[in-house]
Amino acid sequence: MSVSRAFASFLSKRIGKLASESYLRASLLAIALLLSLSFSVAYAGITFLTGFLAARYLMLASIVILSFFLLVLNHNNWRAIAHGFILVVFLLTVLLIFFSGPAFLAMLPWLGLTPLLSLLMLDHQWQRIWTTVCVLAVAAFFYWPVPVNSWSYAAGSSAFYQASLIIGFILLVYTISNAFKVQQYESLEKSELQNEELRAIEEELRQSMEELTATQDALSQQNAMIDNQRRKNEKYLNTLINLAMCRGIVEGDK
Repeated sequence: MSVSRAFASFLSKRIGKLASESYLRASLLAIALLLSLSFSVAYAGITFLTGFLAARYLMLASIVILSFFLLVLNHNNWRAIAHGFILVVFLLTVLLIFFSGPAFLAMLPWLGLTPLLSLLMLDHQWQRIWTTVCVLAVAAFFYWPVPVNSWSYAAGSSAFYQASLIIGFILLVYTISNAFKVQQYESLEKSELQNEELRAIEEELRQSMEELTATQDALSQQNAMIDNQRRKNEKYLNTLINLAMCRGIVEGDK
């Protein structure tokens, strides 16, 4: 079984009972959890090269939390998990910025993930809330200087490090947006197939009604013919009775 089919089977078992829009958001949540797990594992490995201790421990913690979210995800709790996931993403981003030292400016764009995820997985109201929170967080980082300690990224203002962070952010946003687009396309395709099936059923019902109407017309014609024949038979029988009575009268006179 391929990875895509295995994942589709996983989604069907866990969130298959949801309506189309909720299923779309919940499936995107599952994809985001998988992507975030992959990112956390990769980033934790990179910290052994950069010596970024805070990021290493934060990524290890995120692996545990995100794995738990993915394991317990179902059609009843997906919305609560979506809130928890977005909160975890925000807190991890804030902590990574806090411990980024001189490279914190390269981490600030990652706060833009939180409003994007809240829009895709929740709704516009939560997007507005998280946008406000993220704007305040950015303002706070500029108002209060970011400290540098033993856990901070200590490689100076590495242009390569900052560029890799921004490129990673762009690629992650692209991947999540593309996943949402694919899920939306599949949902629309499924709806179109259902509409075609409904149209086919309606056409069958229309043909059945036409056949039923034709059958009723044929029965009405048959009933009319039977009534006409019955009236003819009654008229013929009355004629025979009258003739018999006349014959009896004539024979009686003789």
